[in-house]
Amino acid sequence: MAEDLKTNLTNGNTWLRGLLIILFAILYWVAEVVVTVVVVLQFGSRLITGEALPRLVTFARGLNAYVFQILEFVTFRSDERPFPFSAWPSEGVLGSGKAETPHRTPGERSVVEHVER
Repeated sequence: MAEDLKTNLTNGNTWLRGLLIILFAILYWVAEVVVTVVVVLQFGSRLITGEALPRLVTFARGLNAYVFQILEFVTFRSDERPFPFSAWPSEGVLGSGKAETPHRTPGERSVVEHVER
């Protein structure tokens, strides 16, 4: 039992993972700030022009996928290291984003439908 503990405590991969968890916790915090900025900009755009900014919608998809990858890594659901140790996630990581919204008024399109046109 003591030998197993010593082996676990001296495992370099575990300590590296610990350092990466700290790094990705910081990157997660930065991503939260960026998400907040995106939300404010999109809300302002919607208030002023009636439309969300399509490029920002696309960026937000990648950012959402990145945050998801960080959470998967730090909670040990995945061993794949997120960006910058791998490529920036594609939009497809979280699915198509075409969720049904039953409370939409007739003729109103979702942001995703608007961007894809």
